[in-house]
Order: sequence, then structure tokens, then C-alpha cells
Amino acid sequence: MSKGKRLRYRRQINNLKYLHEEKEIVEEILEDAHPEFSEYYNKFLSDRDLVLEPPIEESEGDATTSVALKKPASDGEGREFVNDEMGNWIDTSPLEPEEADEVHEVFRKIYRALALHLHPDRLSPSMSEKQKELHLKKFKTAKSALEDRHYYNLIILAEQYDIEIPEMSGKQFEWIEREIKAMSAQLQNLQGSYSFLFFNCKTEEQRENLIKQFILQKYDIKL
Repeated sequence: MSKGKRLRYRRQINNLKYLHEEKEIVEEILEDAHPEFSEYYNKFLSDRDLVLEPPIEESEGDATTSVALKKPASDGEGREFVNDEMGNWIDTSPLEPEEADEVHEVFRKIYRALALHLHPDRLSPSMSEKQKELHLKKFKTAKSALEDRHYYNLIILAEQYDIEIPEMSGKQFEWIEREIKAMSAQLQNLQGSYSFLFFNCKTEEQRENLIKQFILQKYDIKL
């Protein structure tokens, strides 16, 4: 790739990597935050002799409920959109078949390059069983990534093995941009959940106000 394209690619991939890592962190936080929110919520109701139906599930907390309700929208032509943090509607609908094939071909080349390093038939006999097992696991990850079109995993593996990315056209860059926007929207929804907001509360007053806001949104009851 030209220097300009290479720098553009690196910047986009850095953004995508950050979003994936941040999403993993937030999801880990929510594993504990969901039951903590549920426990506090139930105590809040109990202290006030309130019974609200249906109750929330402790295992799920408010996983599907955000402060600002952001539901996918459509333009009536099969294209789907989500709302980003700036209030803009982002197109997250799939690529057209021809565009998808063009993108897929680039990542097929990356997969083939990875196979030279990871395929069981290419492994050195001098490798330990542990090394062979690790390479086989990565090969399966690469194969699954190509088949399921989870190209991000191919990109990460290519970096690990210092594999040069093939020349990219506008369609490939467009795919990365769409991935960034879709991942940003997913992260925003997780961070907008009441459980995550509860995790970030610093005072009892903030927690109580958050519960009241949740009850108002879920049950249309103002306390």
C-alpha cells in the first residue's frame, strides 16, 4: 500500500482495536454490575413497600434498557440505522453482494498468507505439542473468521505474524469505517445501560436518582 493508505489503515485499525478492547472491559464490568443494580433496585422497592410488575431479572439486570432509548431504525428500503453518541443515525445495514465479495477477496488473501504459518501441514516437526496446539487453535480462528466474515480476527492475526495487508480499495476502507461505527454504537448502548451508569455512581443520592429514573422509564411512575 502507499504511505497514505497505510497510515489511513493503521489509524482505522487502531480505532477498531480500541473499541473492541473497551467493549470487552465494559462487558466484564456489567457481569458484576447487573446483579448489583438488581440487588439495589429490589432493596429500594422493599424499603418503600413498592411492588412493580414485571420484576427485573437479576441475571440480566437492565441489559436491554438504556437511559436514552436507542432502537434500530429503517429508511423503508431495508437499510438499518443506529443512533450514535452525537445523535446521528449510522447506517449499519449489510454491504451489497458485489461490495461484500470485493471486501471478502482481500481478507481471503490474508487468510491464505496466515495458512502458510498456521495450517497443520505447514508446521515444523520440531515444534512442541504445545506450540502445535496453539497454531492449530489460531488456524481454526482464522478459518472461522473468513467463513463467518469476522474480518477483525484476521486483521489481528495478520499483525501477530507480521503479514502485509494487500492493497486496499475504497470498499475495504469503507468496510472498516462501518465496523468502527457499528462497534461504537454497540459500546454506546452498553455504556448507556442503567447497570453501567449504576457502576459509575459515586454517591447514594446518585444511585437513588438513577433508580427513580429507571422506574419512570420502565413503569412510567414518577417517585
